[in-house]
Amino acid sequence: MSRSLPAAIVTEIAKDSIKFIDLIELHFDSADGGTVFLNNAQFSFAVATATSGGSQTFVANGEFLSFELINETEMAKVNEINIVLSGVSTTFTNLFLNNNYVERQIVIYRQFLDAANAAISTPIMMFDGEIKNFAINDKEDTSTVVVKSASVFYNFDDTNGRRSTEASQKRHFPNDRGMQFASTTTQDIRWGRPDA
Repeated sequence: MSRSLPAAIVTEIAKDSIKFIDLIELHFDSADGGTVFLNNAQFSFAVATATSGGSQTFVANGEFLSFELINETEMAKVNEINIVLSGVSTTFTNLFLNNNYVERQIVIYRQFLDAANAAISTPIMMFDGEIKNFAINDKEDTSTVVVKSASVFYNFDDTNGRRSTEASQKRHFPNDRGMQFASTTTQDIRWGRPDA
């Protein structure tokens, strides 16, 4: 995708030395605490982004660890990246373990800074997608939550509206009887060997 960067940022990236921080927004439901704003700098930073709903403080608490390189191409394709968050605190582990992460928006920005850590122009959006799944990696001395995210079109080819009913199955596969007993409930399923 072609980007038209503000002149101030074009001037800045032409220099021999540049300074920037990465900002991340995790848009959870208000019942789960709302949007989480983090950055990977050594200081918190207040700024407004296109998706933040006004000026927000992006907290520097060490929970936003890293993210994979974001590749952009001329082709229309699904971009996927892994974002690594700290698993030491319960901020993210509870949200993910309670399944409150499904298809939540996740946005990454890059904010260029001058020598006094003041913002140069507006943040540049680098990634806007949804959370697909996650993995918690526990080690002896650390814990991380690896979040797999993809662009909003990652499930574009999925068939919506399918049900586990015989009528729905017959609509797509007229001769298939695989869902014939889907509505039947069994009260007691006995597993293993019968009692002696």
